Amino acid sequence: MTALAFPKAVLQTESNLVKALEEDSEMLQNITDQFVPLMRNFRIFFLWEQRRTDLIHGRDYVVEEWSAAPILPDTERCGIAADHRGMCRFQSNTDQGFRTVVGALSRYCKAAPSEIRVRYDRNAAVLDARRREEAMELVRAVQGSTLIGNNLKQTTERWVVEILSALESGQRCPDDATTSGDQKAPV
Repeated sequence: MTALAFPKAVLQTESNLVKALEEDSEMLQNITDQFVPLMRNFRIFFLWEQRRTDLIHGRDYVVEEWSAAPILPDTERCGIAADHRGMCRFQSNTDQGFRTVVGALSRYCKAAPSEIRVRYDRNAAVLDARRREEAMELVRAVQGSTLIGNNLKQTTERWVVEILSALESGQRCPDDATTSGDQKAPV
């Protein structure tokens, strides 16, 4: 009778999802293993249900606390006074769950601008260092080359010096750097 109400593709998808979420699931373990290294890039607040959910064969937790909210460094965790279905359904803005979630989101929003600035500055420094190293590799390659003439060596070295100067002054390097003349620098 169920097959008449739902297409097989829907039933198959639900079945695969349930299998993936089962305890000791290989797929769930793979997802966890891939997520753990990324966790340091995010603020994480684990929430779990504190009331048992009405199920077909009785009442139970859909996700146990130890699974929903593992104790990990640099994370927050809190129980929500609701069953699994009611964890994100709030009756009013005075509900404990609502206040908990809004409080966390407010803290994260306030911290976001400074965190973004720190990450931007850190990534810019890494990119600048990488560009400097690439420019120095070009200089070393040109200086060591016996296949190009002195004029081309001087042009390339001048171009690399311009790029390094731009990097040190905080300017963006032009996509097509030119030397002090109208001649384009070699790529």
